[in-house]
Amino acid sequence: MSITRIARIARIARIARPGRLALGHARRTLSSSAKLAQIQRPVDGLVIGAYESPKVSEPGYSPSLLAGSSLPDSARENICKILASARFKGESKECRTLYNLEGLPPIVSVVGLGKADADDNQRAESARVAAATGAASIRSHFKNSLAHIEFDALGSPLASGEAAALSTYAFDKYKQPKSRDPVLSVDFHDSVNADAEHEFAWRVGFIQGSAQNMARKFADTPANLLTPAIFSQQAKNLLEYLPHTQVHVHGMEWAARNKMGAFLSVGRGSDEPVKFVEVVYSGGKADEQPLALVGKGVTFDSGGISIKPSTDMALMKGDMTGAAVVISAMWAIATLQLPINVVASIPMTENMPSGKATKPGDLVTAMNGKTIEVDNTDAEGRLILADAIYYTATAHKPHSLLSLSTLTGAIDVALGSVFGGAFVNNDDLWKVIEDSGKRSGDRFWRMPLDDAYKPQIRSHVADLKNVGGRSGGSCTAAIFLKEFVPQENEKPLVQFAHLDIASLMHKRDSSGYLSAGMTGRPTRTVIEIAKAFAK
Repeated sequence: MSITRIARIARIARIARPGRLALGHARRTLSSSAKLAQIQRPVDGLVIGAYESPKVSEPGYSPSLLAGSSLPDSARENICKILASARFKGESKECRTLYNLEGLPPIVSVVGLGKADADDNQRAESARVAAATGAASIRSHFKNSLAHIEFDALGSPLASGEAAALSTYAFDKYKQPKSRDPVLSVDFHDSVNADAEHEFAWRVGFIQGSAQNMARKFADTPANLLTPAIFSQQAKNLLEYLPHTQVHVHGMEWAARNKMGAFLSVGRGSDEPVKFVEVVYSGGKADEQPLALVGKGVTFDSGGISIKPSTDMALMKGDMTGAAVVISAMWAIATLQLPINVVASIPMTENMPSGKATKPGDLVTAMNGKTIEVDNTDAEGRLILADAIYYTATAHKPHSLLSLSTLTGAIDVALGSVFGGAFVNNDDLWKVIEDSGKRSGDRFWRMPLDDAYKPQIRSHVADLKNVGGRSGGSCTAAIFLKEFVPQENEKPLVQFAHLDIASLMHKRDSSGYLSAGMTGRPTRTVIEIAKAFAK
């Protein structure tokens, strides 16, 4: 596809176009088991979709096949006849696998798209599920081999591209080759009649899905293979050659000079030195305030002296999911060359018990001068975020600041894994987050960020304590972070949102379009937020 054609499509889609450097970098760094096709190769399988029909039992029934112009008329008519005889209803997750149809790839997976009159967000979610269902049906035919699959727009080309990446992810880097999943290459089903706008949107979606896969890969990686030093270097390698992007990795001395006592207190018990990654993407105008992202980067959380129970402690390798999401979203933002300025701050550390570790009852001083009684060393995420939030807000002066962290188990009790929790100090910012979550299918529920919770974090020996008891645990954590958002005349100087994603971190089954393991959620929502501000 020529650069001229991409530019034309970009104007139609109103999204910044990927340049040659960005697309090349995307192909080299995709962390999914699926790769965006770089060369022409035979197509092994094709995923197409059909809308639901309530008239399946009536004489003369014929399903409404969505593929449209991406299939020859004769092929489309042939498939419709087969589906009619098979009483294909077109319901979500319904699938028929067809073989050796004339003029088509050897395997064609026809998947149900649900109701044709669904709204855009519902249609997008149906497309994601459909793409995953179709990919699974084709993938099952290839054991330990290479396969090339193409996808139709499925009613929402961007969502189809997202799921093409998401549904083919496998974290098998450390397995023997014979135990690995098939290697897949994927692409949009192009033809001489393909819709150019659909093709571009599909490729944007693939980049967004691949960004989430990067976050999944980071979070799935064992903690001994992703220490703060390794994590920060990988982040630098991933981002520093992208357009308009600068990456700075700071160490303990830098944090000490900036008086980040809360952040430094968490890393005392570990032999691994702390790191602070700072990313600046300048895709907008020079005088425009940036959007700021802050991600919790605890590469392993034992709980420190307040040690966690051993059950499921291994999952705490994923306690850096906030950082993984921020880094991966920044990769997508820069790869897509969105016309916006974005800064990111990622404090990285381990939380370990030792003779050097912070003890319950110790007092630390944060960058903004507030003293904190560390009542529980397992509430460490809010300590590193406190300094990161204040530093980012004062150094970069963003218009909006989002912190993302696997912060509290209480949010899982409150919301489960369907919604993430959003604590927001501004109605306009909440609207952006809410709408972005609906577009991505990775939604948030607004929780109270109310000063009525503040008495629970008062301390007898310091300005604050880092826990507020069992009652309203996620709310007291959010109100603690709010103390580090700079204010003037008791009004915040920045629109602030704390996104508690602890309940989104891990998935135990492989239902939907995400396999079991770390989810990388809500990377695509963060990208959608950046796109919303870019407009």
